Formats: sequence, C-alpha cells, structure tokens
Amino acid sequence: MKPEDFPEFRAALEKYRALISEQQQKNERKATIQSQAKNASRALRIASFSDWQDEFVALERGEPLLDERIKEAKSELDRVRGQVSLAICQQARPAFVAQAKIILRSLRALCDANNEIVRLGGVLEQTGVETGSIANCVFTMDRWSDQHGGRVTGYQTWIREHFPELKNATY
Repeated sequence: MKPEDFPEFRAALEKYRALISEQQQKNERKATIQSQAKNASRALRIASFSDWQDEFVALERGEPLLDERIKEAKSELDRVRGQVSLAICQQARPAFVAQAKIILRSLRALCDANNEIVRLGGVLEQTGVETGSIANCVFTMDRWSDQHGGRVTGYQTWIREHFPELKNATY
C-alpha cells in the first residue's frame, strides 16, 4: 500500500501540485514580460510599457496570497501524509513484529549456543584436557540480558519499549 492509494492524500497532493503549477506559470509569465520589455524596440516599449507594467504588478501583487495558499496546501499534505502513513504502518506492523521476534529468537539462540560452547570447554578443561586443538567457535557478541549492557541488551530494551507485544520475548 502507498499514500497514493488513499483518496484524501491524492486530493491534497493534487491541490498542492496545482498551486505549484500556478506559481510556475506566473513566474514564467513575469520572465516573459521582462524578456519582451528588454528585447523590444524603443517604440514597442513605449507603446506596451503600461500594459506590461500593469500585468507584471498584478502578478507580483498576487504572490503573497499564492505563497500563503501553497504553504497551507503543503501543511495539509503533510498532515494527510502523516495520517495515511500511520494507517499503512498499522497494517504493516504485524510483519515487522514477526521479523523482530525471529531476530530475538535468533539472538537468544546465539547467546545460548555461545554459553554452551564455553561450558563444554570448561568441562573439558576441568578434567585436564587442553582445548587448544578445538578452534574457538564462539560468536563474538554480548550476552543475553547482560547486566553491563551492550548491543544485544540495547536491542532487547528497544524492542520492549517500541513493541510491547514482544516484551515477553526479550527476557
């Protein structure tokens, strides 16, 4: 789903684009008037000066109002985009929750496997076995719920705060 799928977003976007288009057309017309005045013969400048000046002044006089309307339309577009984005995110949230749950389970499994490898090595060393011939296969990372913090614990905290539905999976 995307914002354009929502009629209220399309309407706000159309209004904003129409005002921007109007502003561009008026700016182009002002540039045309300036170019015509600059490139015109002296006789044409004298004959057309009043018309050009009146039109140019009218265009400039309307700029503040048009700028205000554009600002209001942009504000409305931003407001609608926020509402639409919230609706889309609410629909997408379960997929994110599912993936975060997989990450938590995987981190927990890595931490548990690391602990087991350390325990197995300790058991062997307690019986007098030199474990140097077994390559270290501990995946370097923080421990699960490490009291000293770290990236894993930070991730657990972040998930608890932002995904309350996964709170139990973080302990």
